[in-house]
Amino acid sequence: MFQRSEALAFPGTPLVSLESCRIELAGDPGHDRITRCDGSPHRLRQFARAAGINAKNDRIDARLIARFLATLPVHPTDLDPRLELVTELVTARRQLHAELGRVNNQLEHVRDTALQRLAKRRATRLHADILLLDKRIAQAIAGDRSLAHRDRLLRSTPSVGPVLSATLIALLPELGRLSNRQIAALVGLAPYDHDSGKLKGKRSIWGGRESVRNVLYMAALSAGVHNPVFATFRRRLRENGKLAKVAIVAVMRKLITTLNAMVRDNKPWSPVSI
Repeated sequence: MFQRSEALAFPGTPLVSLESCRIELAGDPGHDRITRCDGSPHRLRQFARAAGINAKNDRIDARLIARFLATLPVHPTDLDPRLELVTELVTARRQLHAELGRVNNQLEHVRDTALQRLAKRRATRLHADILLLDKRIAQAIAGDRSLAHRDRLLRSTPSVGPVLSATLIALLPELGRLSNRQIAALVGLAPYDHDSGKLKGKRSIWGGRESVRNVLYMAALSAGVHNPVFATFRRRLRENGKLAKVAIVAVMRKLITTLNAMVRDNKPWSPVSI
Protein backbone atom coordinates (compact mmCIF):
# COMPACT_ATOMS: atom_id res chain seq x y z
CA MET A 1 0.00 0.00 0.00
CA PHE A 2 1.33 3.42 -0.89
CA GLN A 3 0.10 6.87 -1.65
CA ARG A 4 1.83 9.52 -3.74
CA SER A 5 1.33 12.99 -2.31
CA GLU A 6 2.72 16.47 -2.60
CA ALA A 7 6.16 17.11 -1.10
CA LEU A 8 4.94 17.88 2.39
CA ALA A 9 8.24 17.42 4.20
CA PHE A 10 10.66 17.96 1.33
CA PRO A 11 9.67 20.76 -1.05
CA GLY A 12 10.21 19.96 -4.69
CA THR A 13 10.44 16.23 -4.08
CA PRO A 14 7.61 13.80 -4.91
CA LEU A 15 6.79 11.70 -1.87
CA VAL A 16 6.00 8.02 -1.72
CA SER A 17 4.91 6.83 1.71
CA LEU A 18 4.98 3.15 2.56
CA GLU A 19 3.22 1.48 5.45
CA SER A 20 6.34 -0.40 6.54
CA CYS A 21 9.28 1.13 8.40
CA ARG A 22 10.89 2.29 5.16
CA ILE A 23 9.67 5.50 3.59
CA GLU A 24 11.22 6.32 0.23
CA LEU A 25 11.43 9.72 -1.39
CA ALA A 26 12.14 9.45 -5.09
CA GLY A 27 13.51 12.29 -7.17
CA ASP A 28 12.50 13.15 -10.72
CA PRO A 29 11.78 10.23 -13.06
CA GLY A 30 14.96 8.94 -14.61
CA HIS A 31 17.11 9.84 -11.60
CA ASP A 32 18.79 7.02 -9.71
CA ARG A 33 18.92 8.87 -6.44
CA ILE A 34 16.48 7.68 -3.81
CA THR A 35 16.23 9.04 -0.31
CA ARG A 36 14.98 6.90 2.54
CA CYS A 37 13.50 7.85 5.87
CA ASP A 38 13.41 5.10 8.46
CA GLY A 39 10.35 5.48 10.65
CA SER A 40 9.08 3.37 13.50
CA PRO A 41 5.62 1.78 13.27
CA HIS A 42 5.33 2.42 17.01
CA ARG A 43 5.86 6.15 16.46
CA LEU A 44 3.24 6.14 13.69
CA ARG A 45 0.65 4.54 15.95
CA GLN A 46 1.48 6.92 18.79
CA PHE A 47 1.13 9.82 16.36
CA ALA A 48 -2.27 8.50 15.25
CA ARG A 49 -3.50 8.24 18.84
CA ALA A 50 -2.25 11.76 19.61
CA ALA A 51 -4.15 13.01 16.55
CA GLY A 52 -7.31 11.23 17.71
CA ILE A 53 -7.27 8.71 14.85
CA ASN A 54 -8.43 5.31 16.12
CA ALA A 55 -9.60 3.75 12.86
CA LYS A 56 -7.12 1.89 10.67
CA ASN A 57 -7.31 1.01 7.00
CA ASP A 58 -5.11 1.45 3.95
CA ARG A 59 -6.46 4.87 2.97
CA ILE A 60 -6.24 6.24 6.51
CA ASP A 61 -2.74 4.82 6.96
CA ALA A 62 -1.53 6.41 3.72
CA ARG A 63 -2.79 9.83 4.75
CA LEU A 64 -1.47 9.35 8.28
CA ILE A 65 2.06 8.59 7.07
CA ALA A 66 2.05 11.64 4.78
CA ARG A 67 0.85 13.80 7.68
CA PHE A 68 3.46 12.24 9.97
CA LEU A 69 6.26 13.17 7.56
CA ALA A 70 4.93 16.69 7.15
CA THR A 71 4.59 17.30 10.90
CA LEU A 72 7.54 15.66 12.60
CA PRO A 73 11.24 15.99 11.78
CA VAL A 74 12.67 13.15 9.73
CA HIS A 75 16.24 12.36 8.83
CA PRO A 76 16.50 11.14 5.24
CA THR A 77 19.46 9.04 4.14
CA ASP A 78 20.55 8.38 0.60
CA LEU A 79 20.04 4.83 -0.60
CA ASP A 80 23.16 3.33 -2.13
CA PRO A 81 22.15 0.98 -4.97
CA ARG A 82 25.24 -1.11 -4.23
CA LEU A 83 23.76 -2.04 -0.85
CA GLU A 84 20.50 -3.45 -2.18
CA LEU A 85 21.82 -6.97 -2.74
CA VAL A 86 23.76 -7.09 0.52
CA THR A 87 20.77 -5.75 2.45
CA GLU A 88 18.49 -8.35 0.90
CA LEU A 89 20.90 -11.18 1.74
CA VAL A 90 21.54 -9.98 5.29
CA THR A 91 17.80 -9.64 5.94
CA ALA A 92 17.17 -13.15 4.59
CA ARG A 93 19.95 -14.53 6.81
CA ARG A 94 18.49 -12.82 9.86
CA GLN A 95 15.08 -14.34 9.14
CA LEU A 96 16.54 -17.81 8.69
CA HIS A 97 18.50 -17.47 11.93
CA ALA A 98 15.34 -16.47 13.79
CA GLU A 99 13.52 -19.48 12.32
CA LEU A 100 16.41 -21.75 13.36
CA GLY A 101 16.09 -20.46 16.91
CA ARG A 102 12.36 -21.26 16.95
CA VAL A 103 13.00 -24.77 15.61
CA ASN A 104 15.68 -25.45 18.20
CA ASN A 105 13.36 -24.23 20.96
CA GLN A 106 10.64 -26.52 19.65
CA LEU A 107 13.07 -29.42 19.57
CA GLU A 108 13.77 -29.01 23.29
CA HIS A 109 10.11 -29.48 24.21
CA VAL A 110 8.62 -32.03 21.80
CA ARG A 111 8.49 -35.64 22.97
CA ASP A 112 7.12 -37.41 19.94
CA THR A 113 9.95 -39.07 17.99
CA ALA A 114 8.39 -38.19 14.62
CA LEU A 115 8.19 -34.52 15.57
CA GLN A 116 11.77 -34.65 16.80
CA ARG A 117 12.95 -36.03 13.45
CA LEU A 118 11.03 -33.34 11.57
CA ALA A 119 12.49 -30.60 13.75
CA LYS A 120 16.03 -31.94 13.38
CA ARG A 121 15.58 -32.14 9.61
CA ARG A 122 14.36 -28.55 9.46
CA ALA A 123 17.21 -27.36 11.70
CA THR A 124 19.78 -29.09 9.49
CA ARG A 125 18.32 -27.52 6.36
CA LEU A 126 18.15 -24.06 7.93
CA HIS A 127 21.74 -24.33 9.09
CA ALA A 128 22.85 -25.29 5.58
CA ASP A 129 20.88 -22.39 4.09
CA ILE A 130 22.50 -19.95 6.53
CA LEU A 131 25.97 -21.19 5.53
CA LEU A 132 25.02 -20.74 1.88
CA LEU A 133 23.89 -17.17 2.52
CA ASP A 134 27.11 -16.45 4.44
CA LYS A 135 29.08 -17.35 1.33
CA ARG A 136 26.79 -15.30 -0.89
CA ILE A 137 27.07 -12.26 1.41
CA ALA A 138 30.85 -12.54 1.41
CA GLN A 139 30.86 -12.68 -2.40
CA ALA A 140 28.56 -9.66 -2.69
CA ILE A 141 30.76 -7.58 -0.38
CA ALA A 142 34.00 -8.70 -2.00
CA GLY A 143 32.59 -7.82 -5.43
CA ASP A 144 32.46 -4.12 -4.60
CA ARG A 145 35.70 -2.29 -3.83
CA SER A 146 34.13 0.25 -1.45
CA LEU A 147 32.17 -2.36 0.52
CA ALA A 148 35.19 -4.66 0.67
CA HIS A 149 37.29 -1.83 2.07
CA ARG A 150 34.72 -1.06 4.75
CA ASP A 151 34.52 -4.75 5.60
CA ARG A 152 38.29 -4.89 6.11
CA LEU A 153 38.17 -1.81 8.32
CA LEU A 154 35.44 -3.23 10.54
CA ARG A 155 36.89 -6.72 10.78
CA SER A 156 40.31 -5.39 11.76
CA THR A 157 38.72 -5.01 15.20
CA PRO A 158 39.09 -8.12 17.38
CA SER A 159 35.66 -9.70 18.07
CA VAL A 160 34.10 -8.15 14.95
CA GLY A 161 33.38 -11.03 12.59
CA PRO A 162 31.73 -11.35 9.19
CA VAL A 163 28.18 -11.38 10.55
CA LEU A 164 28.47 -8.09 12.45
CA SER A 165 30.45 -6.49 9.63
CA ALA A 166 27.86 -7.42 6.99
CA THR A 167 25.03 -6.29 9.30
CA LEU A 168 26.60 -2.87 9.81
CA ILE A 169 27.32 -2.46 6.11
CA ALA A 170 23.78 -3.38 5.09
CA LEU A 171 21.59 -2.12 7.93
CA LEU A 172 23.60 0.80 9.29
CA PRO A 173 24.83 2.75 6.24
CA GLU A 174 25.02 5.91 8.38
CA LEU A 175 28.07 4.46 10.17
CA GLY A 176 30.93 6.94 9.90
CA ARG A 177 28.68 9.85 8.90
CA LEU A 178 27.09 10.63 12.28
CA SER A 179 28.49 11.67 15.64
CA ASN A 180 29.12 9.01 18.26
CA ARG A 181 26.07 10.12 20.24
CA GLN A 182 23.86 10.01 17.16
CA ILE A 183 25.05 6.58 16.05
CA ALA A 184 24.52 5.19 19.57
CA ALA A 185 20.96 6.56 19.60
CA LEU A 186 20.30 5.20 16.12
CA VAL A 187 21.22 1.69 17.25
CA GLY A 188 19.21 2.13 20.45
CA LEU A 189 22.11 2.31 22.91
CA ALA A 190 21.72 5.87 24.19
CA PRO A 191 20.43 6.01 27.78
CA TYR A 192 17.43 8.30 28.21
CA ASP A 193 16.42 10.17 31.35
CA HIS A 194 13.32 9.28 33.31
CA ASP A 195 13.04 12.19 35.74
CA SER A 196 10.14 14.21 37.06
CA GLY A 197 10.53 16.82 39.78
CA LYS A 198 12.47 15.23 42.61
CA LEU A 199 12.19 11.80 41.04
CA LYS A 200 15.44 10.61 39.50
CA GLY A 201 14.45 7.54 37.55
CA LYS A 202 16.71 4.86 36.18
CA ARG A 203 18.24 5.63 32.79
CA SER A 204 17.39 3.12 30.10
CA ILE A 205 17.92 2.56 26.40
CA TRP A 206 14.94 2.69 24.06
CA GLY A 207 14.12 2.27 20.39
CA GLY A 208 16.74 2.08 17.68
CA ARG A 209 17.46 -0.60 15.10
CA GLU A 210 16.85 -3.87 16.88
CA SER A 211 18.28 -6.00 14.09
CA VAL A 212 21.64 -4.23 14.42
CA ARG A 213 21.54 -4.17 18.20
CA ASN A 214 20.94 -7.92 18.48
CA VAL A 215 24.03 -8.77 16.44
CA LEU A 216 26.07 -6.13 18.24
CA TYR A 217 25.10 -7.71 21.57
CA MET A 218 26.68 -11.03 20.62
CA ALA A 219 29.83 -9.27 19.45
CA ALA A 220 29.99 -7.30 22.72
CA LEU A 221 29.80 -10.53 24.73
CA SER A 222 32.88 -11.76 22.88
CA ALA A 223 34.68 -8.40 23.01
CA GLY A 224 34.08 -8.11 26.75
CA VAL A 225 36.08 -11.30 27.26
CA HIS A 226 38.56 -11.67 24.39
CA ASN A 227 39.33 -8.09 23.29
CA PRO A 228 41.78 -6.67 25.86
CA VAL A 229 40.51 -3.08 25.49
CA PHE A 230 36.84 -3.91 25.97
CA ALA A 231 37.55 -6.65 28.53
CA THR A 232 39.38 -4.11 30.71
CA PHE A 233 36.56 -1.61 30.24
CA ARG A 234 33.92 -4.17 31.20
CA ARG A 235 35.89 -5.40 34.20
CA ARG A 236 36.32 -1.84 35.49
CA LEU A 237 32.58 -1.24 35.27
CA ARG A 238 31.82 -4.42 37.17
CA GLU A 239 34.36 -3.53 39.86
CA ASN A 240 32.61 -0.18 40.24
CA GLY A 241 29.35 -1.96 41.01
CA LYS A 242 27.63 -1.84 37.63
CA LEU A 243 25.24 -4.67 36.87
CA ALA A 244 26.37 -7.26 34.33
CA LYS A 245 23.79 -6.23 31.72
CA VAL A 246 24.58 -2.54 32.23
CA ALA A 247 28.24 -3.30 31.63
CA ILE A 248 27.44 -5.23 28.44
CA VAL A 249 25.32 -2.36 27.10
CA ALA A 250 28.20 0.00 27.85
CA VAL A 251 30.55 -2.30 25.92
CA MET A 252 28.08 -2.32 23.02
CA ARG A 253 27.96 1.47 23.01
CA LYS A 254 31.75 1.75 23.17
CA LEU A 255 32.12 -0.82 20.38
CA ILE A 256 29.72 0.89 17.97
CA THR A 257 31.18 4.35 18.63
CA THR A 258 34.68 2.96 18.10
CA LEU A 259 33.65 1.44 14.77
CA ASN A 260 31.93 4.69 13.84
CA ALA A 261 35.17 6.62 14.43
CA MET A 262 37.19 4.05 12.47
CA VAL A 263 34.94 4.33 9.42
CA ARG A 264 34.78 8.12 9.71
CA ASP A 265 38.57 8.46 9.87
CA ASN A 266 39.19 5.58 7.46
CA LYS A 267 41.61 3.96 9.91
CA PRO A 268 41.80 0.29 10.99
CA TRP A 269 41.69 -0.89 14.58
CA SER A 270 44.37 0.51 16.88
CA PRO A 271 44.10 -0.20 20.62
CA VAL A 272 46.37 2.78 21.33
CA SER A 273 43.76 5.23 20.02
CA ILE A 274 40.83 3.77 21.93
